[in-house]
Amino acid sequence: MQTINFCGDSFCQKESDNNYSLSWTTLLADKLNASITGWGGSGSAPEHAIQTFDDTVDYTVFCWTDPNRLYVNPDYSANMNNQRRRFSHQLGGLHNNIAKAAYAYYKYLHNIPIAEQRFKRELYWFDHVILSNYRGVAVHLSCFNVQHVFTHGINTDTPLNAMRSRDVKNELNNHFTEQENFELADKLYSIIKERS
Repeated sequence: MQTINFCGDSFCQKESDNNYSLSWTTLLADKLNASITGWGGSGSAPEHAIQTFDDTVDYTVFCWTDPNRLYVNPDYSANMNNQRRRFSHQLGGLHNNIAKAAYAYYKYLHNIPIAEQRFKRELYWFDHVILSNYRGVAVHLSCFNVQHVFTHGINTDTPLNAMRSRDVKNELNNHFTEQENFELADKLYSIIKERS
């Protein structure tokens, strides 16, 4: 059996509910007859995708997220919008030092244009230094905006966030409805088979 690894954020995280087998990630793995070796992490920064890359797997699907997320460690990434919400009195404020430090960073130090430039440089480096040696099939999905067109791997044109209907009531897994999960798995399977 072949292997597949999902590197990214909540668009490719393992869903904990009983319907996780209906997630596009699981559906795609089934179509490829591949066992899943890793998943994305909810709210994770782009560095999480880089850190969880495994060059021994047959297929890697990257979900490249927002460059304004701050990677702290494998278990924690800070998100600019989440820090603002957490600080609000409606959610009870910030209760730990890491959250307070992340809030202070975003309030006083974070520079969006610089974060985006740095992200583009990191993706260029990852593309040309790391992925140039990868023997498996890499698929690149942008979560929100396309920041880099990869030389090594398969690029998709439409960001994942633009593919979803935002039918929150009927969202099943990875921010998609059941039908959207099936459609995305089918689309990616076709792209992989066509180009590999």
